[in-house]
Amino acid sequence: MRELLLVPTALEARALVAELPREREAIPLAEDRWLAICGFGLAAAGAVAARQIARLAPERIGLCGIAGSHDLDRAPVGSLVGGDRVRSWGIGAGQGGAHLDAETIGIPEAPGLAFELALDPVPGMPAASIVSVAAASGDAEEARLLRTRRPGVVVEDMETWAVALAAADAGIPLRVLRAISNAAGDRDQAHWRIGAALAALRRALPRLFA
Repeated sequence: MRELLLVPTALEARALVAELPREREAIPLAEDRWLAICGFGLAAAGAVAARQIARLAPERIGLCGIAGSHDLDRAPVGSLVGGDRVRSWGIGAGQGGAHLDAETIGIPEAPGLAFELALDPVPGMPAASIVSVAAASGDAEEARLLRTRRPGVVVEDMETWAVALAAADAGIPLRVLRAISNAAGDRDQAHWRIGAALAALRRALPRLFA
């Protein structure tokens, strides 16, 4: 089965593989499995995912990297979660409390696709709802506002929604594994645990395509 593993940044890729892909390219990890850096944020992740799908014709896609937690009881710093569904936040009109998302406006972000997409479960991982944002929550108040608009959200990232759109458009299942490096809205990097999160991600990577 042909499999494509996507990671957002070189920092995350270095934690998983010895050799980094060249820009906009993919490298083989094993027979019929490839790794590519999809880029940081919604636009880059969606564009690169679509390009690699067209080039490699994978039958399964995995996305993994670090992320922020909106629920430290369910997803404490240093833990791992598997995404079970994803929505976006920040695409629409207005800012802050005045923001109107695409669903409220009534314009689908991708023709024929829903405002929430299901993800394939990652074996042995706690399931979590993901929200993908155009810009990470800047403080505790922004994070609180997001939780009121996306009830039940556990994880905040900046890529899953875009990759999920590309995968759904191509009819390919997507699994998402995220390691929690910080609380969403906490921009004080003294509190972040990126190293611990990346180490946990490296240990759990075999589960992504199990």
